[in-house]
Amino acid sequence: MKRIKWELEEAVAIVDLYFRFERGTVSDLKSELSELSRILNRRADMLGIVHDEKFRNLNGITCVFQNVRYYATNGRRGLSSVGKLQRDTVSMYRNEPEKFNAILESFREKYC
Repeated sequence: MKRIKWELEEAVAIVDLYFRFERGTVSDLKSELSELSRILNRRADMLGIVHDEKFRNLNGITCVFQNVRYYATNGRRGLSSVGKLQRDTVSMYRNEPEKFNAILESFREKYC
């Protein structure tokens, strides 16, 4: 199956999870990543995105989380294959919190 690119609201959700984890408000990261995987799969179903069992699965979500971590820590931790969307979303979190939070709130209202 063709790889489906991440969209901004998905990136906002995982960046939010990363920063909640860093602040210590997430106690069970694996559980939170699994829940995010479930939400992103439900989102895809709601939007009519055709996908398979590999779509936004725990392994893939974990890798993206580690990409965000790498960028957010200036390369001290995580995986280095950070994409532009991830970089831009972390920058939005830091520099445009109102915009970031509006996207996050909309995501939560629609899919959580």
